[in-house]
Amino acid sequence: MKYFLSAVIASIAVIVYTFQFNTDGFAHSHDIAGDIVSAKCECGFETTMKLGGGKANYKTTCSFPYHCKDCFSLSVLNAIGDKFACKKCFSENVVSYDNDSLRAGKSSNNVFGWNVNEKNFSLTDEMYFCPQCREMKLKFSQVGNWD
Repeated sequence: MKYFLSAVIASIAVIVYTFQFNTDGFAHSHDIAGDIVSAKCECGFETTMKLGGGKANYKTTCSFPYHCKDCFSLSVLNAIGDKFACKKCFSENVVSYDNDSLRAGKSSNNVFGWNVNEKNFSLTDEMYFCPQCREMKLKFSQVGNWD
């Protein structure tokens, strides 16, 4: 019975550590798996993305949405990679969705936040540029986690 209780307490400690957030509001790469985030616009554009990284690749990967200025598509790219190219037209003329030019305001309510290699990536609950209607009406929301 003593060993069983020790195992239960150890399991609870691991769960609590795994799902804690730091005081800066970001899930740090060593704390939690990636997030599943939905992007929806009233024009009908909708996509679901796996963002961040998993336990196996969190040191080398931070999947994050990028906007292509040439073909107006949204691509999920490795934000800590060396090269950034649109997955649709292969243009390198892409900008990260945490860039001020793609959002309508400055909210502090994170929908997604990731900190890896001293870099922060975040999406908030404000309106963003929609690649379909090309208006600031795209909204991100967290729908789950992945690993």
